Amino acid sequence: MFTQTFSGTYGIAITSFVEDAKAAVKVRKLVGDEAADFILSHLEGAAKQEIRHQPAVVATDPDKICQILLDTFGERRSMGSLVRSEVPEAQLLSALNNLSLTIQDQAKVLENTQARQGDLQTRVEKLESKDHSRGKPGKGSLQEIEVR
Repeated sequence: MFTQTFSGTYGIAITSFVEDAKAAVKVRKLVGDEAADFILSHLEGAAKQEIRHQPAVVATDPDKICQILLDTFGERRSMGSLVRSEVPEAQLLSALNNLSLTIQDQAKVLENTQARQGDLQTRVEKLESKDHSRGKPGKGSLQEIEVR
């Protein structure tokens, strides 16, 4: 039999209360206003006040009551623990961003190297064609080119 109450400040966790309340409503085959009244009868303190300040549309819908309670009382961690849980994620994102920038920089270097290689290949081909047209190595031949 469901006899637990939820206050929002002490006692059971909201997730346990909502699961138990939904199960009790289902077992009792309560619907609509009856289900909402049943859940409201198991609220006290801040939790009851929270629902009282909601529009009638919310206060008469058991699913909306449960969602409001979960939204309002669901997070039990302190601000410090929330920050600590987020800092590693922020550090990871920063590291991934830096890695991405490094990869982009390396890709630009590769593109520049490939472009220079293409330019050098074109020069070599021009010089080779000049050497072959003369029949022998001469001024400006491959033998005289210094690799920079």
